[in-house]
Amino acid sequence: MYGYVPEFSAGVVLTHSPFLTALKNPTTVWTIPMVSSSYNLAACVASAVLSTFAWCSGRRGCIIIGCIAAVCGGLLQCTSYGVPQMIVGRLVRYGLGIGCISSYVPTYLAETGSLAGDRGPANALNSIPLISGVPLADWMDYEFTKHSMSQASWRVPVSFQCIFALFSGTITCLLPDTPRWYYARNRIDERDETLCRLYDKPLEDPATQDSKHKIDNTEIKVIHRLCMFFAKTFIRTWMGISLIAYFSTIILSKVGTSKGLVQLVAGFLNTSFALGTVPLYSWQGCVWLYAVEIAPLEYRHIGAALASCGEWMTAFLTTFAGLIGITNVGWKLWLWILAGDVAGMAFVFFLCPETSHKTLGQIDYLFMKGDMHVGDDDENASIDEKVVSDLKTEEL
Repeated sequence: MYGYVPEFSAGVVLTHSPFLTALKNPTTVWTIPMVSSSYNLAACVASAVLSTFAWCSGRRGCIIIGCIAAVCGGLLQCTSYGVPQMIVGRLVRYGLGIGCISSYVPTYLAETGSLAGDRGPANALNSIPLISGVPLADWMDYEFTKHSMSQASWRVPVSFQCIFALFSGTITCLLPDTPRWYYARNRIDERDETLCRLYDKPLEDPATQDSKHKIDNTEIKVIHRLCMFFAKTFIRTWMGISLIAYFSTIILSKVGTSKGLVQLVAGFLNTSFALGTVPLYSWQGCVWLYAVEIAPLEYRHIGAALASCGEWMTAFLTTFAGLIGITNVGWKLWLWILAGDVAGMAFVFFLCPETSHKTLGQIDYLFMKGDMHVGDDDENASIDEKVVSDLKTEEL
């Protein structure tokens, strides 16, 4: 539920006097935007660094590292009495912690799906609690800051973040890594054991054997695909999601109403945002899923890191400059967001082949020269089982 992080930060960091008092009431124009956005920059850097060791630690290992960092960073923040400690806490929790989690949870979900149709629902369900953190933070912000002006009014909600990481990390410790990662590391026995657990069938079962033989490693248009990972998440955040998540209370306050009413409206706004992920299978979740789906196995850890890096780089630019832009240029800031919306639609329609109802192995063949069909569903369905079978026969 790392959606909890930016929304609570926006409500507390920018408006709550006990919090500002704990930070010695900073007055420079850059301090508050940097406190608010520092974790995005850290998460961007951490995501890039992750690609250097994620191959060894595995998807599961990176998630556990992220959860540990999230707890440590959360404790640093809730005990802060100054800007330096607050920024360090945010760098640890949201830089290393969220960098790991956002990079490798989608990868883990995609690689543990036992059927081709499992990936979409799994990542869509994952995005629901992720986005639900935004309204949860809104309502906690509203209740705590409305009824109390003590230091506990911000320290308790900030420490509440640690519960999510503790729960997630504990559950992950009980799970195996993905079959594809075991295969790539030549840990064949563990791969077979994990496949049996996923299918709840013996290794000799046809379904388990079929999945076992589909774990391949086709390196087709690697650079092309790595660029797509970064661009897709970069554009997605450019479309305005971070600006709304961080600054909904500030944007709504421009209409001149009371602080309490602004927080109340922001709570309903972001609750509607979270509920919208349920029937729509979430643009939020699909973006992360797509980056994982189109990655070759040996480069999937790099692809996941690049996707996360693109996400957090744009989030940093948006959140650092967003508050300054809202204050200095007003409505003109939304022209930048509109440009991101147009770029997103064009990118998806013209450059992204359809991947639904295809195994991860079959998706590789979408990127063979002359076979990238994009547009309507009929074109996307043109690479069928017969083509894949013929290609595999040629390789043999």
